[in-house]
Amino acid sequence: MPFNDALFWFGLTAFGTGLYFLIEGNVKRRYSVGVTVIGLLGCAYAEYRYYHPNIPAIPLWVILLLLTWSLLGYAVYIHRFRRMPSPSVEKPKELSKLVIHSANYRAWQGGGNTYDVTEFLRKIISGDSLVFDIENHNFVIGNQNFVPIDPLSGKVKRLRVTFSYKGDPASTIERSEHDRLVLPEDSVIQRLTSEVNNLNQQLQAAGEECDAIKQKCKADRLLLHWPNLECGGLKNMGFMNDDFYGAGVTVRNIEMRYASTARDLRASVKLVHAASKKEVIIEKGCWHYFDGQHHFTDKVSLSMGERSELLLFEWRCDKVPRHFFAVEPTKTTLEHGEWTMEVRLIGDNFIGDFKIPPLVLTPSGGIPGCA
Repeated sequence: MPFNDALFWFGLTAFGTGLYFLIEGNVKRRYSVGVTVIGLLGCAYAEYRYYHPNIPAIPLWVILLLLTWSLLGYAVYIHRFRRMPSPSVEKPKELSKLVIHSANYRAWQGGGNTYDVTEFLRKIISGDSLVFDIENHNFVIGNQNFVPIDPLSGKVKRLRVTFSYKGDPASTIERSEHDRLVLPEDSVIQRLTSEVNNLNQQLQAAGEECDAIKQKCKADRLLLHWPNLECGGLKNMGFMNDDFYGAGVTVRNIEMRYASTARDLRASVKLVHAASKKEVIIEKGCWHYFDGQHHFTDKVSLSMGERSELLLFEWRCDKVPRHFFAVEPTKTTLEHGEWTMEVRLIGDNFIGDFKIPPLVLTPSGGIPGCA
């Protein structure tokens, strides 16, 4: 192939390659422009020589010499004038706040092999913490096995670690095989456990103080002659109003010493039918006393030796069979049959519960003095 034709095709190829590099952007722009310009100059010279064959041809060695000098000049530019990237300097690894002082792995009961796993735990620290599942086969880093064989086959093992965190005093903990070791969270658990123990001690001290206060109150009660109440059995209280009889219990302050008044006694009563388990609650008991006429109130005070009647239910005396009604706002009907009764008395200086013997209500009565 004539030199002129070869130069044309070389220039065309270089020109097309340079344009491709410019469009794709995969090569630096100055390289792409250089290749494009060289290809364009080659094509232009070949075309000019084709139409002007009389001009002297450029020898091949001149082209190669110019190309060589260009490459050498670029190499000198790269090495002397272009800033080379500085070698990367590895930052020193920051010291962990978690420090493992010592660690060993063996059977709980002793005997067998004891393995020092201090270095292993130091190597698996991540940042400022450590998480490790305690198994015989887990003490491995790379090709190094820190527990090559079972310390004592068939026996439960334990991992003992002495560590410190953030410069705190060293602590020693033990974890069983198959458990998970978590540091420094275990130190937090240890701190919380210590706080719980302290709170338990404070609670125990408070309980002892409370017992002392109770004893003092008991002594004060004896000194102040607190009331001592008794509740009698159910009885017929006679006419309460026109055609109505009433029944209830008598409450008496049997403390025969001065300054023993039961102040502002309030009563509540629970009645339960033995067969149907029906419950009737009298939330506000009705106290009754008679001084020529009937008086009713929801609270009463009883001084030494005094008594008062607590009205529980009523019935019409002029009708048979008898129908009984609880003394409370809804006047709940009390069915015939056996009833159990519990009375609670609450006052400013007294609280007590009393069980009344069971009572059987019948169509003809059933209450002492009722039939």
